[in-house]
Amino acid sequence: MSDLPGRRPFPKVMGWVIPVFMIGWLAFLFLPMPRPEPPPPRILAQVPTKLELAGLPNGLDFEGVPDFFAAFVDHAEWKDNRTLFAYWHPVMETYSYYFEATRVGDHFHFREIPEPSKVAYALADDLPDDCPIRFYHSVPVPVPAEVRGPLVAPSMAHDPVPVMVKVNQPRPDPLPPPAAPAPKP
Repeated sequence: MSDLPGRRPFPKVMGWVIPVFMIGWLAFLFLPMPRPEPPPPRILAQVPTKLELAGLPNGLDFEGVPDFFAAFVDHAEWKDNRTLFAYWHPVMETYSYYFEATRVGDHFHFREIPEPSKVAYALADDLPDDCPIRFYHSVPVPVPAEVRGPLVAPSMAHDPVPVMVKVNQPRPDPLPPPAAPAPKP
């Protein structure tokens, strides 16, 4: 059983099989293969948060603004469906967030603003001391006489007769001059 006539020896067959496997392997590595297309990425719709719907930036400091505002809205001074208020900053321990609230039906929309002018607005003190919200109330601004013109008494406001007022006339001094000091004995 050593050698059968008509059969090729094993090493000659293996000499052809190994190069064929090598060529197949190289073809697998370098020839382009069709790849299945990946499914399209899911686009998730971002649902706006409660703060974004109200016009506020997202942040832990602003979580209570809509609720506190709704609780104390009766103390606000509204002008053209707008009011100004300050909100407590827990780290700074001052009222340092400033907002303008706009009333649209039953809902409120907020917008961050710089600190309101102290000439035109003042913080109201009609809320408890531990309240994290303070409303601004308008302060009457005095108008200079040059801008407003001469003052007319209300009873004369309906009178069609013009009132003549001399503006640059010197006023008399209402106080007498100081008396001379008394001599010392």
